[in-house]
Amino acid sequence: MRDSIGKTIMCMLIAATFMMPLVGNTARAEEVGCTWEFDSYLPIDAWETNPGYMVDENPFTYASTTITGDTQYLNGNDYDEDYNYTITKVWIRIHAKYSGNETDIILTPIRNHRPGNNYRIALDTTGNWSEWINITGDWPTQSWWTWDDITDLDCVIMADGNNDPFTAYCSVVQILVWFIVP
Repeated sequence: MRDSIGKTIMCMLIAATFMMPLVGNTARAEEVGCTWEFDSYLPIDAWETNPGYMVDENPFTYASTTITGDTQYLNGNDYDEDYNYTITKVWIRIHAKYSGNETDIILTPIRNHRPGNNYRIALDTTGNWSEWINITGDWPTQSWWTWDDITDLDCVIMADGNNDPFTAYCSVVQILVWFIVP
């Protein structure tokens, strides 16, 4: 697991870098981003092999499944800061791959116990990060985000094999939160 203090320092270094240069004696407000990983799951709703590897924050260890429709419910992430900044965007991505026949993963973010959109992610055989998926507007009745929403954000990862036999692998699910730093 990553050290929380180290992660806070890294986010603040990123923020400080983007806040420069100074204009007179006043720094400009800037949009910066920090990443967090999902770090827990519901054991009763998990992939068949090594489900803990999907939440160990290591891109080189993989949870896996050979079952189409197999889901893993991620119910926690390692955000434990106390930010008061205004959130502007929330993105999500996975580190995953497949073997055997082509396989996709369907990712569904869950906010306040309500599912967002389903996102189909085509996998490759080498294990790479997917593109970032902007989930900010998935809940039109609540278009703003709070830091409690980040703390409570869940996610369902579902294997969707096109043809048997296949194995889907997923090692990390990551959140990227963009926010304004005054």
